[in-house]
Amino acid sequence: LPGSRNRRNELRKLFQQYKPDFIKEDQLIEGVQKSLEENNTSKSMSMTYRKSYNGFKHFQSLKIRDSISMTQAKINHSVAESLTFEDFIQKKHEEKLWELHEGILVEMPQPLGSHESITGFLARKITVEFDRLDLPYFIAPKVLVKPEGKESGYLPDILVLDRRNLVNEPLFDKYSTVSKAATIPLVVEVVSTNWSDDYALKFDEYSDIGISEYWIVDYLGLGGKRFIGHPKQPTVTVCHLINQMYEPTLFRQGDLIQSNVFPELNLAVEQVFQAGRVHY
Repeated sequence: LPGSRNRRNELRKLFQQYKPDFIKEDQLIEGVQKSLEENNTSKSMSMTYRKSYNGFKHFQSLKIRDSISMTQAKINHSVAESLTFEDFIQKKHEEKLWELHEGILVEMPQPLGSHESITGFLARKITVEFDRLDLPYFIAPKVLVKPEGKESGYLPDILVLDRRNLVNEPLFDKYSTVSKAATIPLVVEVVSTNWSDDYALKFDEYSDIGISEYWIVDYLGLGGKRFIGHPKQPTVTVCHLINQMYEPTLFRQGDLIQSNVFPELNLAVEQVFQAGRVHY
């Protein structure tokens, strides 16, 4: 809850303790929000969550797929004070990673080791390719992507920037922030538990900006069936911008990833997934 890290942590613990095996996620969120409205937020979060759970535990038709971080983000959206983008970038965020989703501060969960292994592998392969082609690109691990006219700021797992257009980015020098499609030839998100952000929210936001290519690397097969098919399996989705809309192409084990930005890139899906199998 706003201004209370302890309450957020308590909610996460209670969710893990009391969540049903099957539940309709939208109904769960609606119930939590309703309870928050009906109860004074100074009351214990355990009371609030149990009320929501008892009211909605009969929805046992769909298996829950969203993480507690997604649920928390949606609850925050209903009760948190909205931030402007300027507030967001000037705010001290301690040692954690945050994004701003339409004015709402959203904490990014600490990634798995396999997530970081795949991110590092892809960053190296992409860097080798644009270096081979002598392109004026670089990977910017801490630069924010801000849709123009919105109070949002996203921190992609891999952000490829074109140095030639940075002169047209008014927020880059002061805030390490970009907004122009010409600056961003490629953006990559490696899917975590908050997979719906990658497949829905950022899918729309990055296409609205006009980013020509967007990869969604779902190495655990976490995405919904409508996005990666059935049966669910690890998938790399490459979205090409056509007529201002993304057209996704799915690549799975045995496929070579096809990129319009790097058409000569020789990269197999299995190489990407293998990078996430950490061996000690």
